[in-house]
Amino acid sequence: MDTEQQRKKMEEKWAKKLLELTDSATYAASVDFGKRIALAVYDWSATDTISHMAFLHIYDEQFTLPLNDSIWQPCDDFPMPPLLPHWGEARCFVINPTDFIAQPPPPFSVEPQSPYYVQALEIYAMNAPLSPENHWIAEFWSDDFTGITMTPAGRWMSITQQVLQDEQPTTAKALETYLRVGIALSDATVACWKSKYKYQLLRPETFIRRVIQRDWRPIVHTPSHPSYPSGHAMFGAAVAEVLTQLYGEHYELTDRTHENRTEFKGKARQFHSFYEIAAESASSRIAMGVHFRMDCDEGTRLGLAIGKKIAATPLKEFE
Repeated sequence: MDTEQQRKKMEEKWAKKLLELTDSATYAASVDFGKRIALAVYDWSATDTISHMAFLHIYDEQFTLPLNDSIWQPCDDFPMPPLLPHWGEARCFVINPTDFIAQPPPPFSVEPQSPYYVQALEIYAMNAPLSPENHWIAEFWSDDFTGITMTPAGRWMSITQQVLQDEQPTTAKALETYLRVGIALSDATVACWKSKYKYQLLRPETFIRRVIQRDWRPIVHTPSHPSYPSGHAMFGAAVAEVLTQLYGEHYELTDRTHENRTEFKGKARQFHSFYEIAAESASSRIAMGVHFRMDCDEGTRLGLAIGKKIAATPLKEFE
């Protein structure tokens, strides 16, 4: 079933359900109003030339990076062009991305006492081999497999949906939750990509293969964009801050996003706070072998700051 058929099937399903709950006139007026809102959003999106329809051209074959020992280059096993190198210039909803630039990473060095070597060695040792628990965590948070999993940002919408299903909040609070989470993800992505292509830092795979072991590989392919800071860490921290402000610091959640999957261990994992969920998501990238610890630490710091900004913004300012 193609995408258009899926859309029509879903539309028919909800039309039938909603018509059972209201009269046909109200239903028709609501559908018309919804379509006019969607068109207005689309037209507004079209005024941002960087982000509008960018999903149709996410890789830029014309974008080149300088050749330097510290600069990211596509990995041998996944030689894709840079992913969304201009995304850092896309329009934000709340933040000014120049106010949320990552701190400069340490001076690059391959010396054994350098942060790069120490953190690369951490990844190498952790993967020799990965413990069953770390392997589970790495795959549980990967969300990088096109056609199999959702996106890393979409994963946090799944978590948000589970919170709403458990809480059954008022319609107003549910809408506020979706609004703040969606904005947090969007603005965090722009800020993250602005820093990624500012520092253009190489991935651990490149460092390890060059300095420690030539034939080393992470358990999945390395993403096709610079390493610092981590997108997983920024998305998770930003949304964790928003959800914490809305639903409390000590929140029990069992993430069932991948439950019953067969491609990898999809067993649900239990957490005691949104911050704990974000921390595991960030550290999973170290176990996966695609991020230095510094990427995750700085991504978490920035994500929390962005989340605080969005959580504190009065709703009237979104109008």
